[in-house]
Amino acid sequence: MNKDLGVFPFGKEVVEVRQADDSPKSVFILGVYASAVHARWIGANGRELVKSLSVCSESEIFWDGSNQDLIIQRIVVPNDAGKLKPSHLNGESGKALDKHFLAPLHLNRSQVWLSDLLPFFHVRPGSKQEKRIHDTYNNLAVEKGWPVANIRKLSTKFETTVERVYEIVAELVLSGADILITLGDDPLRLFTSRFDQWHRASLSEYASYGNTYKIEIDGRSLLHLPLVHPRQAGRLGNHSSKWSDLHDHWKHGDPSCLIRCRLYDNDLSNVNFDNIPNYCGRNPYSVLQYLIMRFCTYIVKRDKGLAPNPFYGYCTLALCTPNHMGIRLSAGDWIAGFTDRASGNKLVYCMRVDEVLDLDHYYHDQRFQRKKPQHNGTARQRVGDNMYWRDERGVWKRDPEASLHFKKEHFNRDTRHALVYIGRRFHYLGRVASVVPPKFHVLPPAGRGVRTNHEDNLVNDFLSWVQESFEVGITAMPSMFSGTSGCSTDTGSSRKSVVCG
Repeated sequence: MNKDLGVFPFGKEVVEVRQADDSPKSVFILGVYASAVHARWIGANGRELVKSLSVCSESEIFWDGSNQDLIIQRIVVPNDAGKLKPSHLNGESGKALDKHFLAPLHLNRSQVWLSDLLPFFHVRPGSKQEKRIHDTYNNLAVEKGWPVANIRKLSTKFETTVERVYEIVAELVLSGADILITLGDDPLRLFTSRFDQWHRASLSEYASYGNTYKIEIDGRSLLHLPLVHPRQAGRLGNHSSKWSDLHDHWKHGDPSCLIRCRLYDNDLSNVNFDNIPNYCGRNPYSVLQYLIMRFCTYIVKRDKGLAPNPFYGYCTLALCTPNHMGIRLSAGDWIAGFTDRASGNKLVYCMRVDEVLDLDHYYHDQRFQRKKPQHNGTARQRVGDNMYWRDERGVWKRDPEASLHFKKEHFNRDTRHALVYIGRRFHYLGRVASVVPPKFHVLPPAGRGVRTNHEDNLVNDFLSWVQESFEVGITAMPSMFSGTSGCSTDTGSSRKSVVCG
């Protein structure tokens, strides 16, 4: 034990909490700093003195609160100090890790290596915990002759030593993992920014949430997945609704495809390239994307240029059925929109998802400023789909220039699953929507909603047919694109507004 790390109330020494199982792992997860076991302190008179007091180091990294009764019973409490009982706060971050990170990735703890920037407990200066220790416990400890607590303090903008960075790199190498997950901004600021070629030090500096990025550490190429801290994911205490919502969108999709992709990457010899479509070529990255690809089909109810919006070099889908239903798509997936059955289920467009952004990032991204709506602009400008952002409190706002989707139900539906699918490779047919060969008639859903459960061979044939039959980009304008863009005028509003579905 290292007394230099400090002493808890009632005398337990602060110890380092590290990964115990050093067998090879698939994933390396880097958190911030170790927490502690907390207890309710009941005085000798039976009154509660402290609701939650740090009393010893956790039994394992990202402890989930198990066996807390036994752990607290082992703490020697002076007779005149009363007794300790388990706190309801124990294991919150560990439980959040299991529920909001490992479960969506289809992982268990035996498959991951857990680490922290700082592997032992600290207290924040001015925090409630510091006041409980120093103002309540230590005042009595000095008076009664109990062990005086002395726990290191940790400022909000703490730093890590170069030695600790080297230790984490050594852990990462020892783990054998080729996927690195960081939790919160601090691991980005203090660890990955040293190796990231863009030196990104916060989640807000990444283009979209829940995507992976290549990073090289100690000569090894890894996939880096930057995610929020478990307290954000679990909405514990003070948290940002913006980041909590983004994580919810991520986990309710299929993030486990990340693991499947990396497993293929480890052994491409098992891939039958005869079954890989020609458009993938022999590029390993394209092949991997195809192997984990999802294909989403739906009915384009009104083709007005809003959803999808094929203008200014990008086809974007922000305000339509796949978004509203919370279909979680990733880069490399494909979307195809068809007319309804009465119109022959013709193909309106097909796009590859190259990027996924949330509406707020989309609104502020300089690449998509021309997609912001202009009420009195050209037909293309009026149907701009870039109309939502969050204010400093995380509350969704709507661009005052937007004359589409102005009703409350539009607002609520659009921002509930606030993701934008962005494609640079797309085939937009618009008013010359094409009849599809009979074998593909089963692809569109029968009515509203989306379909993603398609046979692989059929999807392969369909995408090959699309790319052989149609030019990339816009073939024709939207079928309802004229005058007011073919949208109906709502006269029930105080402002004459155009309604696009």
